[in-house]
Amino acid sequence: MLYSRCTDEKSCDPKELKTVNSLLHQKGFSFSKRVKNVSRHELGKAYPLRYPSNNDSLGIEVVGRFNKATNTFERPTNDQFKSLKLLVDILIKEFSLNLNKDVYAHGVIARKKKAEVIQLLQYLKVGFAP
Repeated sequence: MLYSRCTDEKSCDPKELKTVNSLLHQKGFSFSKRVKNVSRHELGKAYPLRYPSNNDSLGIEVVGRFNKATNTFERPTNDQFKSLKLLVDILIKEFSLNLNKDVYAHGVIARKKKAEVIQLLQYLKVGFAP
């Protein structure tokens, strides 16, 4: 489920903000249904006016354990970091992407754990493993 990009970035025009808020706070619907309605609304927009979706993006899975006590993922191995950097560098070159504008941590743009992939994305941006 996609978040509303303009809401997150505080860039919605008044009409769009009203639409998103009415979908998110619509009475008589469960939270799950309201979130789905916002996501469907967002899918009616073209990227980059919305976050990328499964229809026009590529997801990279890095496997690791989640620690419920600390709400964090275990540190990926050095081999995982190196492999991720190589793959992302190839994709950026092949599709003329910008690391800072076109590459997202899953938990930032969709309803997942916020910690998901943030550590890896930070590594890609600074160039070394934490």
